Amino acid sequence: MSAPSKSTNLPEDSAIKQALRHIAGLHPKVTQVVYDEQFNWDFSDGNGQGPEFGIQEDMSLLEHACDEAYELGLCNVAIRL
Repeated sequence: MSAPSKSTNLPEDSAIKQALRHIAGLHPKVTQVVYDEQFNWDFSDGNGQGPEFGIQEDMSLLEHACDEAYELGLCNVAIRL
């Protein structure tokens, strides 16, 4: 399976979109996220600052989205929220 192009559109029910909506709802200043080479989400605002995570974030949702990003080959692709 080849990596998707940068213009790949994810379906509305994708785990990635669900996770990004979840984080955007909790951290409205977050403007982008990168799925990095360590298989983590790197969220940041316009100044490059990441949010402080607490207990309200659904980590299982983020982990499911990581699995999907890995399967799609989205490593080091910036996604704007």
